[in-house]
Amino acid sequence: MSADVAVADPVLLEVKDISVTAPQRKKYDLCFTKNFLYARASGTSVPVQGVVYPWKDIGTCLPVSPEAPEIADLVD
Repeated sequence: MSADVAVADPVLLEVKDISVTAPQRKKYDLCFTKNFLYARASGTSVPVQGVVYPWKDIGTCLPVSPEAPEIADLVD
């Protein structure tokens, strides 16, 4: 996915100054939009190349075991 497409979505939640150490020590801001999750270098507005993930791709990476118990949530 193109970073240009992701940055066009308005940011709904931003988590600032997330430290990572691999492959090198850096701080990123995580940005959550309606359609994407991406990281950008602290203090910039451009997503980091290769760290842009569409939500539809993330959802397919989380399989649920058939043996998992059924969970019901109560909504007020």
